[in-house]
Amino acid sequence: MIFSGLQDSYEEFYQAVKRANRVGSTKPLNVHIVYTDIEAPMIETVLEKAKRVQHDTEQQEQLFKESRDAGYDN
Repeated sequence: MIFSGLQDSYEEFYQAVKRANRVGSTKPLNVHIVYTDIEAPMIETVLEKAKRVQHDTEQQEQLFKESRDAGYDN
């Protein structure tokens, strides 16, 4: 998948990637973003949001595991 330009919206980027990488896909999806120096701040913003979402997701998964292990899933 190649993006030629990007909006300052992580959600739009995420949705586009998810649509291309459907459940059941057997091959990895490579994502490339072509951009100019002027667009670099927008790219940085989107990638920083992606990093925060990944971190938050990992923390949430850890909390679920801890609550399950503590017996709070009943």
